Amino acid sequence: MKGFILRTQLVREEDLIVEVLTPSSRLTLYRFYGARHPQLQVGYLIDFYPETPKNYPTLRLRHPIHLQLGFELSFHHLYWWQRFI
Repeated sequence: MKGFILRTQLVREEDLIVEVLTPSSRLTLYRFYGARHPQLQVGYLIDFYPETPKNYPTLRLRHPIHLQLGFELSFHHLYWWQRFI
């Protein structure tokens, strides 16, 4: 599933609540950060898998992969894209 990161909210030390806008819906997902996990930034397009864990009410964000957009190499364009999102 692909989507844009709209908002991230710190929960514990490094865990996040992430809002993702997909073509069909807006999802609120929980992201557990352990060792070797990449940082998620607002405005990034990601490919991910939502997972329904046992005994937990919120979907988990699994295997996010950053899909780079062409304009992300320009700091000026990336800055305004993140403000827009």
